[in-house]
Amino acid sequence: MKYRILGRTGLKVSEIGYGLSGMSNWTGSDGAQSYAALQSSLELGCNFFDTAWDYGQGHSDKLLGQLIKDNPGKEIIVADKIPLKKIQDVPLG
Repeated sequence: MKYRILGRTGLKVSEIGYGLSGMSNWTGSDGAQSYAALQSSLELGCNFFDTAWDYGQGHSDKLLGQLIKDNPGKEIIVADKIPLKKIQDVPLG
């Protein structure tokens, strides 16, 4: 696996990241298979994972949390997104 420094963060991330949107339960994905795929990718050198609360109302976040818990000492870098408020609820100035 090749790695790069992520912007000015100093974080060394795998050039290949893992997007968890397909593990969101709405695609008919299987949780055990999804977790096994995450574990395998980590073992192959992937350390950069992208998730969001909207991916199965937190299902992918739970899988990723389990991966982190089961792999203490492994550097796992997560890009996570949280849902925005409706634009009508956000003051514009």
